[in-house]
Amino acid sequence: MIALVRSLRSAEEMVEATRALNPLLDLRARRESEGDMARVARIDAIAAEALRAAVGAERSTSGMGVDICLDLLRLALDRAEEEIKSK
Repeated sequence: MIALVRSLRSAEEMVEATRALNPLLDLRARRESEGDMARVARIDAIAAEALRAAVGAERSTSGMGVDICLDLLRLALDRAEEEIKSK
């Protein structure tokens, strides 16, 4: 039962991550076409941070590990939203 709850929670976080990261990747493509490589590098760092957290949550073998990774994912998603708003 605990594993099922953890799995559902992770799935919900991944859906939220997809919603936040798709606009970020669109912004990245626009900035890259404009030659704004500093902004592209920041966006890449945010996406990498989110990916590491998501993979960590998926691979974690403990509830606490999943919680920590999901918290890190939320922080990365917050940074993604801030980057999108700062267009």
